Amino acid sequence: MRKTLIFCLLPITLHATDKTALKSVEWSGEGELGFTATSGNSASESWNTSINLSRETLQWKHSASIDSIKVKSEDVTSTDSFVFKEKSEFKLSKKSFLFGQLKYEDDKFSGFESQSFFAFGVGSSLINNNQHLLKASTGIGYRNIKSSTTLETNRDTIHIAFISYQNKFSDSVTFNQSISIDSGSENTSTESDTELKTRINGSLATKINFQIKRNSAAPLGTEKIDRVTVFSFVFGF
Repeated sequence: MRKTLIFCLLPITLHATDKTALKSVEWSGEGELGFTATSGNSASESWNTSINLSRETLQWKHSASIDSIKVKSEDVTSTDSFVFKEKSEFKLSKKSFLFGQLKYEDDKFSGFESQSFFAFGVGSSLINNNQHLLKASTGIGYRNIKSSTTLETNRDTIHIAFISYQNKFSDSVTFNQSISIDSGSENTSTESDTELKTRINGSLATKINFQIKRNSAAPLGTEKIDRVTVFSFVFGF
């Protein structure tokens, strides 16, 4: 299921209509390997891996990421998290853009079996200079939520909102903060992501990441809020 989804969705990331820009701009990416501490529906320690890809042309900006966490406790219980995200932006002007977004979560920390959605909308770069970048976007979409107790899938339309802020303190230290909300009749999911990255050299960096996820309609017997703290090494390519 996961492999099928990735191979179906990645071609969207690879598409761009600006042929001139495609010739001059290459893909860039980062791989991460780190230590994870969790609390909430799962209290344990483990390792996480992730990969992030991005490409920007004259009119398009594409980004995709895969994040995976695997947790095993001494009594052989296991908690896994697999999250795939893809977002493509089409620039209307220097500040405004249209976007399409896909997300799939097989995240046992949330208490759900899986969640997925696709959405479309508009956004704007509110601040964009050498040190600060502030972006906001909003849109509508369609979501599937599979219950971990009944294994039934509920479908609903959603409204999504996203805001992100980046501060480049120096050439080697960058702070990122983002908040995303996808809200529908079945559940409102809110995610806050705080990150501090320190570059060691041109291709190697360290990163501390603190993530909070909240589901308003978490399944019975599970907590609404989960927290994940990640300490990782980042390898650029």
